[in-house]
Amino acid sequence: MPFNGSVRGTFGSQGKFIRTSINNGLSSSSPFTNVSEIRSASNSGLYWIRTTGMVQARQFYVDTNNTNGPSNAKWIRILLPSGFNYSNNVTNEDVDSWINSDVPALIDSMTYFMYAFINTSNNTRTQSWYFEKPTSNVSDFRNLPPTKHGSEGSPLITQISAVRMQDGSSVTSYLRSGISSFGGICDDGRSSLWGQICLKAGNTPNTGSGGYLDFPQYATFSVNTTSPSDYATDCTSSNEQYNNIKCSSSRQFAVYVA
Repeated sequence: MPFNGSVRGTFGSQGKFIRTSINNGLSSSSPFTNVSEIRSASNSGLYWIRTTGMVQARQFYVDTNNTNGPSNAKWIRILLPSGFNYSNNVTNEDVDSWINSDVPALIDSMTYFMYAFINTSNNTRTQSWYFEKPTSNVSDFRNLPPTKHGSEGSPLITQISAVRMQDGSSVTSYLRSGISSFGGICDDGRSSLWGQICLKAGNTPNTGSGGYLDFPQYATFSVNTTSPSDYATDCTSSNEQYNNIKCSSSRQFAVYVA
């Protein structure tokens, strides 16, 4: 029976094919090690991954739903905040850092980011948009979640070409991400510091008073520096006012790579 490439192995001195282990991502001893192996995942779920530069195999949720996405891509979730309310002056680890310390090395092996909202009970995505890894502000995108880009009061403005996965349409515009005195519809001012991600309406950094269509805007009060209080995070479209839609278990912001 001819070898079809679905089984790994080598040919011995007698010409016999010798099977070796398959990296199927189903255990820490057989993790996916590259993009090609990750693309073999046939069903969404938890898989073990260890790409070049990762210190150890890590378990990630892989989403195989790829309508209108890059050819054969499978999406690895690298950020999913667990809470929906953040307190003044609290550094919340699942907002301010990746899922684990090996994520930057994983990102090095990937080509695309995707931002979306999900229902955490069934992992269904809505408002999914993807874009190639930026060639500017590379260190921030690699090392930090979007609400921590740049520095306080100086968020990143990064030009990207984003694809709306619902219909495959694309737009070239400016992604605004980081910590500043943001408000609603992408850049309205506020009196205190917030973490925010949104896509500008227009192809210059400060064009328009709002964001673009249903690109998933995410804002959190976790970095606020004024009077103590609790505030819900915001999961709206980039062209909607702040606090129009709250984050919840059925609508939570998430970041993926492929």
